[in-house]
Formats: sequence, C-alpha cells, structure tokens
Amino acid sequence: MAKFITEGQGTIVGLGETDGSPHDVDAWVCRVTQGVLNAGARVYVVRDGSIIHEGKIRELWRNRQRMATISEGNEGAVWIEDAKLQLDDVIKIAA
Repeated sequence: MAKFITEGQGTIVGLGETDGSPHDVDAWVCRVTQGVLNAGARVYVVRDGSIIHEGKIRELWRNRQRMATISEGNEGAVWIEDAKLQLDDVIKIAA
C-alpha cells in the first residue's frame, strides 16, 4: 500500500440512520481517529491494507446536523460517492 501523508483518517464503526438526510441510502458511522474529515474532500477507502475505492466525501452529519468537518475523537455519518463500505474500512484523506 502507498504511504500517505494523512490530513484525516477514520474507521467505519457502524451503520447509521438516515433520518434528516436527503439521501436514500444508509449512512455509515465513522469514528475519526486522526485529524479531521472534511466534506468535499478526496478520500481513499482502505480495506485489509489495500485501496478499494477513491472518491469524495459527499456529506458529513453529526447530531442530525450537516457538518463541514468532523474532528478527531468524534463520530459522525459519512456518505462517500459510489463507495461500497463495510465495517472496519479505513477512510483516509491524503494531503
């Protein structure tokens, strides 16, 4: 796997509710483990040490409010364009 200079990183920890969201698909709950996740940022989805998807964070939600960022230590709902996420996937925003 390529080495990253990471601006933000999080781990998928569960399936979230879609209440209040305009999306028809379920959101994945992401715990931010390093830095921040930013709405609109280009991301890499890593599963079992391999990049399985490159995309863009479509939206972030926390406490039923749309957010621009979610910071380290917090959890929030994340939608990533065209991603098929699973529990324990890692989301990385590369600098």
